Amino acid sequence: YRHQLWGWSYRHQLSSVSRGAHCSTPGSATGPAPTPPLPSPSPEPAVYRIFSAETSFFLKEASQDFMRNSSLQSRVESFFPYKAKRPPVLNASYGPFSVEQAVPHDLLLTSNFFGSTSKFTFNWRLKAYIMRDKIYLSKPKVQILFYIVGRDWDDYSTTERLPCLRVFAFRETREVRGSCRLKGDLGLCVAELELLPSWFNPPTVVSGRKKATDQSEGSPVELYYTIQPGDETGECTTEDVRKGNAIRPGKDGTDETMSHLQRIGSVSLYRTPESSQLTELRLDSNVVIWLPSKPVKQGEVVNVFVTLANNSTVEQFILRAKVKKGVNILSAKTSDPRQWDVKQEVGNGGKHSTTTVSCHRIAPNSRNRSNSLFSEVVQMNFEIASFSSLSGTQPITWQVEYPRKGTTDIALSEIFICQKDLVGIVPLAMDTEILNTAILTGKTVAVPIKVVSIEENSTVTDISESVECKSSDEDVVKVSDRCDYVFVNGKEMKGQVDAVVNFTYQYLSAALQITVWVPRLPLQIDISDTELSQIKGWRVPIVSNKRPTRDSDDEDEDERKGRGCALQYQHAMVRVLTQFVAEDSSPWSQLNYLLGSDWQFDITDLVMDFMKLEEPHIARLQEGRILIGQEVGMTTIQVFSPLSDSILAEKTVMVLDDKVTITDLGVQMVAGLSLFLQPSPANNRAIVATTIAQELLHTPKQEAIVSIWIQFSDSSVTPLDIYDPKDFSLSTMSLDKSVVSTHQSTAWKWPVVAAEGEGQGTLIKVDMMISEACQKSKRKSVLATGNSSIKVKFGQNDANSNTGEDYDSGMARMGDTMGALQPSERKVPSEKSAPLQSQLQTPRGLSDLEIGMYALLGVFCLAILVFLINCATFALKYRHKQVPVEGQATMTHSHDWVWLGNEAELLEKTVDVSPQQDEHTTIIDRGMSHEESNNLLNGDTQKNIQSQIHRSADSGGKQGKEQKTEPLHSPTSKRKRVKFTTFTTIPPDDGCPTSVTQAVAFCSLI
Repeated sequence: YRHQLWGWSYRHQLSSVSRGAHCSTPGSATGPAPTPPLPSPSPEPAVYRIFSAETSFFLKEASQDFMRNSSLQSRVESFFPYKAKRPPVLNASYGPFSVEQAVPHDLLLTSNFFGSTSKFTFNWRLKAYIMRDKIYLSKPKVQILFYIVGRDWDDYSTTERLPCLRVFAFRETREVRGSCRLKGDLGLCVAELELLPSWFNPPTVVSGRKKATDQSEGSPVELYYTIQPGDETGECTTEDVRKGNAIRPGKDGTDETMSHLQRIGSVSLYRTPESSQLTELRLDSNVVIWLPSKPVKQGEVVNVFVTLANNSTVEQFILRAKVKKGVNILSAKTSDPRQWDVKQEVGNGGKHSTTTVSCHRIAPNSRNRSNSLFSEVVQMNFEIASFSSLSGTQPITWQVEYPRKGTTDIALSEIFICQKDLVGIVPLAMDTEILNTAILTGKTVAVPIKVVSIEENSTVTDISESVECKSSDEDVVKVSDRCDYVFVNGKEMKGQVDAVVNFTYQYLSAALQITVWVPRLPLQIDISDTELSQIKGWRVPIVSNKRPTRDSDDEDEDERKGRGCALQYQHAMVRVLTQFVAEDSSPWSQLNYLLGSDWQFDITDLVMDFMKLEEPHIARLQEGRILIGQEVGMTTIQVFSPLSDSILAEKTVMVLDDKVTITDLGVQMVAGLSLFLQPSPANNRAIVATTIAQELLHTPKQEAIVSIWIQFSDSSVTPLDIYDPKDFSLSTMSLDKSVVSTHQSTAWKWPVVAAEGEGQGTLIKVDMMISEACQKSKRKSVLATGNSSIKVKFGQNDANSNTGEDYDSGMARMGDTMGALQPSERKVPSEKSAPLQSQLQTPRGLSDLEIGMYALLGVFCLAILVFLINCATFALKYRHKQVPVEGQATMTHSHDWVWLGNEAELLEKTVDVSPQQDEHTTIIDRGMSHEESNNLLNGDTQKNIQSQIHRSADSGGKQGKEQKTEPLHSPTSKRKRVKFTTFTTIPPDDGCPTSVTQAVAFCSLI
């Protein structure tokens, strides 16, 4: 089984990822259409293959973590080995690198019951059949047949020693034991339990709340078994395997479950002998014949009873019987001489013998007080002298005649003759489940069947050639004419849990129960991108069906090259998914799911030959898995039934006229692969495989290949592997040739990188160009450029360190999540043995402390920015404010004054002017250059105001220290001051300011 790990395109915003987007469970065919799940991010484009498994599937889990495949370095995939004769082997490969691992037994949940055998027992299961569930005191024997389900009957080289079975019957506080050993091609045995006569008595102890057991229901006896290995000779030991705590470890390292008690079922005990079983044969509405239903042996006498319906008014009738050679007709005698007169005539022929019995009523019909519907008239006796019939039956034909009314139709009865004391028959299937893939492939799926009979002495005989069979529902499962296998051919309508196929042998019958799983319809077609666009700048050669045009003489070579090219369309990945379901036997027909309702099976390989596009000129399918746009339009991918024209699934695809561009090129170096297997946390029957690309080069000249992804402007990401290598070319360049070198490999389609010396960093540059046939000029058209990090550390192998750390640290450590497409920022995993003082450090993830400090720094920067914005708003507001006149100097509201000049000049030219009692003056000093002052206050009005402010400020008091006096416009003045004077008016009554105006200077310039 082969599986390509696709790089799924995805269209989504990062906000969707942060909200934890998950795939939804597909709805039923009759329900509303489910919301389409977000496709997975682009994974490592490796290829998975499963070997040594008869049937296996890769899985898609509806509830899986959306981000678990967001790394370019690793890939996580679930798979399910359904049937396997040998341990399955999972292989992961990419380019020249390959790694494989056999699935461990503990992940396969192989039963330890068969620990004594050297065979692979993944498919093996043990089944038990109780031959009689009603046990009578006359025959107090319980027989139980065991056989192994899933064991290959065609493997005739089977010589292993199968384990022994110990059987226990419990009745109150007492027990009876028996044993048998599995053997033969079918791997079966019959265990016997001889029950004690005292067990058939009523229970000696009855609890207070428990009703006494009804004798008609019988006394229940519970049956259990354990499995244990045989001794050196292969025989079963007689020691008690339940010593101690009733569970004892088996031999040869087998698990404790080898001896754990497993319940088989129960039987009912009856003291009264079994009533005779008769078969009714109705000749007409009056006469009914009763014959024994059990077989008889040679020499035994068969008693046949002739009865008449109680409501019949017949007074006389003649009964004729004809038998073949080997059956002797004996006497016929009346059951009630007072009622009927009986006369018999016997005629012996060559091959047949006949008898005629005349019955005449001699007394009126008395009232029958019994509850029976019939009254016995005559008893006829036949002796089985010999038989040679291969069928083991002797037929008897019957006919009744009434005087003056004619004869009735001939009726046929059979007497079963057998030289063996048969207990029952058991149909054995090599497997108890059928996976109906015939609906998808048209190929019949069959399971072999054998039917065996069990005698009183526990002898087992294969009677498969002599049985008859019939399926209870052929829309679920069918059975062959020879009754040697059950099968499905794809024409079934449904699946069912424990579907029944009936088998008959003489008077015995038995039912085979088998579960049939069918794919749920309609199938689900999963496409990575349903809208394909042209890729701007990427031209690819086209093949035209038209006649080639004649080249013009004045057309240059470049134009002739580009004329046969067209823009490349985007590619998408396609896979087909389904669920395997089976209805139960309840009236509501509830669905049961194989593995559960959250799991979908990848069946693309099964239906690949039946996938078609409705409009093949719009898009085409390559190998059934890659969808390629060809021209603008809309089409539908359809999956057809292999047996009819019905459509099993369909999905609409659009090829758009829009153009997208390549926005980034993700480059990942692959120097090797590592593979890890673990059980799925959601279902222990599913196995999770994790493949990790190794990035470390640890030996000189070791080579690594490039794995490349393309990111488009529509946010879709796909691996470059799905595009035809003829449609583009790659150029790889080393940025440090002393560390790595690049060259074109003959074994791999893309350039490879070789280690030259130790070092690390972003050292690889990759250019993607269009194909040579579509280059219009000598200068190559580069579509995209990407960079990749690489590390060279000789003597260290990251197969044991890097990938181990990556795997153990969980899915959060598997890559760069959605930022994986910036290869220049790719993280190189840390090595356990790398020196801490290395000069060249690879970018690493931020710690919690660093994140907190950066966040705090961001808050401070934001606060400073808000402060500066407030200051700028203040300056703009007061720049355009109207200047008050002198007469308004005594107003109660605040005035804002600006002084342009030197600080010394302001302090020296003070005027002895007392300030107003209700005004308080504050001076805030900040330096400003002369040029900026002119820009801030421009015009004569501002200059006049400066003089007034100068005088008013001097009246406010002197500074404590003397200042040097300089002229206002002195060329020697080096510091110019802008004075913002704030007047705060304080009313005399309460001393509280009525208004406050603050001024702040922005700059201080020399």
